[in-house]
Amino acid sequence: MRRFPTTRIRLTYATAMSMITIVVLLIGGAAYAANQLGKNSVGAKQLKAKSVAATKIKKNAVTNGKIKKNAVTGAKIKDGSLTAANLELAAMPFGHIVARIQGNASIPIGPGATEYPLENPTYTQEAGRTDWYLGAVDFTFAPSCENGSGAAYLLVDLPVGTPELSEFDVAAMAQVDRPGTAQVTKRAHFQQFARAAGSSAPAAPLLHSMRIVFGGNCEVGSGVSATHAEIDVIGTR
Repeated sequence: MRRFPTTRIRLTYATAMSMITIVVLLIGGAAYAANQLGKNSVGAKQLKAKSVAATKIKKNAVTNGKIKKNAVTGAKIKDGSLTAANLELAAMPFGHIVARIQGNASIPIGPGATEYPLENPTYTQEAGRTDWYLGAVDFTFAPSCENGSGAAYLLVDLPVGTPELSEFDVAAMAQVDRPGTAQVTKRAHFQQFARAAGSSAPAAPLLHSMRIVFGGNCEVGSGVSATHAEIDVIGTR
């Protein structure tokens, strides 16, 4: 059998001490580097994508003072993750719907004022809250009405039987025109006037009563109806 030459390594005291020194330097250097990171030396560029998960963040470790102003936008909030239970609605400056006034009757209207029946015409304005009125009405024009038009007036806290309306009695107005004779339903949106009741915050709760009065006209013939009305009361603080 052919035998290959072998080399015997002689381990001396000096060689052993040199190896130990190298190992200590390597381990000690790594420990030193890990514990002597410069301030702000680890930033977003040094972190692997998605390496910091929610499970690695201590509870309550991230406070308002540690979040850059305007850093959290709507695009960074998961859809459906925030509910009303997570928000202090009463303390928020933006508005939300506090009441909805509506009616679904179909009422023929003419050149004179026609009152539209509302299902729930009253609501209460809370103390310290400013209310605004947004809404729409639907007008249906028959083929017998040529070049028709319609208008709706939102009245707040105006007694029934008021003989004539002035500009100061109207809280909001909606109007629409329909050229021709086609059978069509058109929606008109209310435009609120700045002087409308509710536009100033009361010192105590205030009950409001709402009415909608319609008017319609045809250049030739007749056939204008109001088929739907809806008012959203937007409360702001």
